[in-house]
Amino acid sequence: MTTPPQKPPQAPTSPPSSPGLETSAPFTRHPLPNGLEVATVSRAELAHFYDDIFVKCIYTAHGITLPDEPVVFDVGANIGLFSLFVARGWPRAQVFAFEPAPPIFAALDDNLSRLAPRARRFNVGVSDQPGEASFTFYPQASGMSSFYADVEEEKRALKAVLQGEARKGVAEVEQLLEHVDEYLDERLQQVDYTCRLTTLKAVLEDHPVPRIDLLKVDVQKAEEQVLAGLGEEHWPKVRQLVLEVHDVEGRCRRLTELLRQRGFQVTAVQDEYYERSEMYNLYALRPAAPATDSGRGLQGAAQRAQRQRQALRGRPMKRPARPRPSGPSSSPGPSDSSHSSGSSAPSTSSRDGKHE
Repeated sequence: MTTPPQKPPQAPTSPPSSPGLETSAPFTRHPLPNGLEVATVSRAELAHFYDDIFVKCIYTAHGITLPDEPVVFDVGANIGLFSLFVARGWPRAQVFAFEPAPPIFAALDDNLSRLAPRARRFNVGVSDQPGEASFTFYPQASGMSSFYADVEEEKRALKAVLQGEARKGVAEVEQLLEHVDEYLDERLQQVDYTCRLTTLKAVLEDHPVPRIDLLKVDVQKAEEQVLAGLGEEHWPKVRQLVLEVHDVEGRCRRLTELLRQRGFQVTAVQDEYYERSEMYNLYALRPAAPATDSGRGLQGAAQRAQRQRQALRGRPMKRPARPRPSGPSSSPGPSDSSHSSGSSAPSTSSRDGKHE
């Protein structure tokens, strides 16, 4: 995402619809256990996304709360499930959803235009500079698509997920691991796109908001660039962040220190399925303000958010059965997306040091 800009665009607007998007993996719609029918480019990933967002509620965990009328920036929105989660639980929310890959954005646009029409949709990547950059899209593993694609890193991450599932006794994973190289080669076939980039500073200048109650960032190794594109004058508006972090070369420690310097309390969490991997979630909150007598302060918001979470929690989504591996011709199996669920196995340390 730090590629020098070639054709700097103006800060994007959010179209009500996006007809004519060219995609290499047309989306299909599938029902969720909570009754929503959503578009996705990879049905295999859908159960994982749903469980993370609607069952585990990973983006409203570890102290993250939302007021009645939140402003939420969903950077790296994929097909828009977290944006739907917010719009469903907080009907008066202002949601800004960003997704650069045309095939994924087509699914997001379909979902939000039907199910959360007030949400603003941006078919761009978010970085430290406006411009354009090459983006690698993995149709069978869309959650790992990235401006910083590295097939070997992606293979290590997916292998860590499979090994985590095997440790938890997930059926057929041990057989799959016997042919893991063939499986990963199939899963990580790629299509490259040239995608537009913008910055949070540019978006906030075009769409002034009084605050950002939650800045959620899941951008596959570009999280530092996203934060670098936030203007100095805009940092005080940000109240909470949740970042998925690929902890390479001390990135988790650097981001933790940056957020602490900005006045946030930071917690690093590693999901049980990502144990022994480089995947962490960072939860950053500003110190709580005292509640008012009427309960309208952050304490009251926390209580309301807890009720919202309980109301939104869905039952786990049944995952499609994995195909039995049969060697190089094995077809890709489901549910190994790159999204860390970050909720059930808190870890206060990474290989770079302790996080608070």
